[in-house]
Formats: sequence, C-alpha cells, structure tokens
Amino acid sequence: MDHDQAAVAELRRIATAAKELATALEAAIRNGLLSVPEIPPVSPSVDLGDEDWIEPCVAAGRAGKSDTTIRRYVYDVRYPGIGKKIGGRWKISSKVLRQVIAGELPLPSKRTNGR
Repeated sequence: MDHDQAAVAELRRIATAAKELATALEAAIRNGLLSVPEIPPVSPSVDLGDEDWIEPCVAAGRAGKSDTTIRRYVYDVRYPGIGKKIGGRWKISSKVLRQVIAGELPLPSKRTNGR
C-alpha cells in the first residue's frame, strides 16, 4: 500500500470513528444521559472585552482587505478607536471593524493625520 492509499485508509477510519461518536452522543442526549446547554447567539454590538481585539492579519481576512490596508487605517487614524497597542503589538477592534465592514463608518476620502 503506497503513502496515498494509507492516508486515504486512515481518513476513512477517522471518519467512521467520528460517525460512531456522533451516533453515541445523539443516543446519550436522547436517553437523557447527556444534556446540552442552550447557548444564546452573540450580538455584534456586544463588547467581548479583551477578545474583541484581534491581530491585523485576522482583521484583514474578515474585511477582505490586505494587512497593509488595515495597518493604514490605524496609522492614518482613519477610524478612531480601531487600533491600539497591547503588549507592544497592534491589535484591531472587532467592534469598530464590524462597523467599517457594515458601512456604518465610511472610508474617509483622504488621510486625516495631516500628511
């Protein structure tokens, strides 16, 4: 058996084990042996505290922009409150980023830092 066939066989084994586990969990829930708590959805307007600050590369992925563009938003002070240094590294506010993506904070037509 070559390497590719071995990998496929291992993936099939894992998939079968995952299906068996899912079946067992469903049975446990159905029989009252396991309960699953109801988790309410998080509103975009909820402040998530420290978790609300993300890396610029993550922000870029969410916004469909480049890292450089996100860093310019911070450096050029285009959106007040979008970035701050935490532990010596720049972080981006998820809350402000969501407002930018939703169009609630339109992109300024020029830099606002005086350059």
